[in-house]
Amino acid sequence: MTATDHAERYDEVPYPPLVHSLSHPRTVGAMATLFGLAPTLPDRARVLDLGCASGSNIISLAAELPGARFHGVDISASAIARGRAFAAELGLDNVTLAVADLYDDLDLGEFDYVLCHGVFSWVTPALQERLLTLAARHLAPNGVAYFSYNTFPGWHLVNLVRQLFLRRTDPTLPPLERVQQAREVLAAHVTTALDGSLLKALLLHEQQVIASVSDEYIYHEHFVAEHHPVYFEEFAARAYAAGLTYVSDARPDFVLPETLPPKIAAALAPVSGTLAVQQQLDHHLNTRFRWSLLCRNGLTPRLTIEPQALAALHVSLPRDRDLAVYADRAEITNGDGRRITVNDRVVADILAHLRERAPASVPIVDLVELSVPGGRELAGSLVGLFFSGVTVLTTAPIVAAPQLPERPRVPPINRLQAARGEAATSRVFLSQRLDALGSRLIPLLDGTRDIAGLAATLGEPADVVEGHLRVYLDAALILP
Repeated sequence: MTATDHAERYDEVPYPPLVHSLSHPRTVGAMATLFGLAPTLPDRARVLDLGCASGSNIISLAAELPGARFHGVDISASAIARGRAFAAELGLDNVTLAVADLYDDLDLGEFDYVLCHGVFSWVTPALQERLLTLAARHLAPNGVAYFSYNTFPGWHLVNLVRQLFLRRTDPTLPPLERVQQAREVLAAHVTTALDGSLLKALLLHEQQVIASVSDEYIYHEHFVAEHHPVYFEEFAARAYAAGLTYVSDARPDFVLPETLPPKIAAALAPVSGTLAVQQQLDHHLNTRFRWSLLCRNGLTPRLTIEPQALAALHVSLPRDRDLAVYADRAEITNGDGRRITVNDRVVADILAHLRERAPASVPIVDLVELSVPGGRELAGSLVGLFFSGVTVLTTAPIVAAPQLPERPRVPPINRLQAARGEAATSRVFLSQRLDALGSRLIPLLDGTRDIAGLAATLGEPADVVEGHLRVYLDAALILP
């Protein structure tokens, strides 16, 4: 497939403008810090996005971080044009978007963070090598690269559904009509699969996945010609050959075996070496997707987490965590709904404090004195909660309202996103989809109206407006 083919494919079915939460420099930087690196703070970072599409990810970052600089490249001229128009409408002068063929001799300069999301698995193996080479070439000495990609063994099973879609749908249909046909084909096969069979379980699971994503996502995931998942160890070896060393994955509950369910942790205990442990983990979890962080060869990521590394970090608790504090313990859910028991009352009190501030973050040094007896142990407990997927660690604060203000407000980018009928980027860097009322409500949230005023302007009952606002409060859209 040529570069022109890639451009035409994405011009025909553009990706919806969304953000990728794990690619935020404050998130990437926190993980790198824990593993002994010294990444640049987000507010002065230089960020390169390879295959940026319309640039929605880095435009949202640029709006949040006016002191940082962002550069995105993509083969699609129409996508770049849309992104430039959006950035211009926001008045941003710290983001540039350029049409570029990644095979060209690009002179882009040096960057503290290189992002490559949703590209690696959907291009030829030769272009995969080129992406890794470009990342290594343009990464600053203390920089961190972020690559997301589909993985085996998980994709061996998902490929059954991909092949079903390719073979049982009409290739002459327009792309999004073909996706609708694919949804119908999957539903029919779920109905006919034998109850209790492995096939039935697989199809039901994929039906749930398909129901949660857009038609555009399904098209690019299942219908494009180039699709090359890899085993993790293969990715790490190819990255090293290009000049990049594996650091960690950006998703924390993917990283340390001891924070996984006991059976998996026990199975991994005899395995030595970071790469071997991660590959074995993928086999135990049937991993289908990774978000890997890389540094330049020559740097040596630390193999153990030192609690002192937390001194420069911030901690927060997502609002969807279910926390129950008892006299002798606390119980809290992680991002996957798994319940974690905390037997340390001091840690339980910290979680309760974070719950009151959620989703805003708190500097760890405000919670833990790392230099006093017991401080290291307490910090170690916070590290464990992070790698269990309970809390969030960042190198920069998350600024969001813990309670609904009298006159709610959101940043200008959210008001423009809503006016354009797009998802709004939250303070925790997630894309919040908006219904029809939300698309009318969000543009009004400039801090000048209370709930009664908003209801009057919209011609909607005040309780309905307040209900929407509380949804957006929980989604971390509202500023303090």
